[in-house]
Amino acid sequence: MQTIGSSAAERGSSGRTRWPDFTVEDDASGITFYWEHLGLLSDPAYARRWAAKRQAYLEDGVRPVNDSDGADRVLIETREAEGAGLDMLEVERLARIILG
Repeated sequence: MQTIGSSAAERGSSGRTRWPDFTVEDDASGITFYWEHLGLLSDPAYARRWAAKRQAYLEDGVRPVNDSDGADRVLIETREAEGAGLDMLEVERLARIILG
């Protein structure tokens, strides 16, 4: 069974609480996916906050989707390019990883 939630809190080893955009828990595989949508990376302050949040994920053992073999917690990132919008083919590719 997969459970999909929006804005489920994740407490990192630092004790800080993160709020992913979406959390998908796959009971069959034991993998939790944290999906972060990055829509404002052209804003320098947003980009700095994201860099710090991403580093916290990595320090807590959450692995990026492209380097997640054997990981039980996986970070998925989608981005919007200014003026180009969201790459729906990439979203579909990532969704297929989660859905199997």
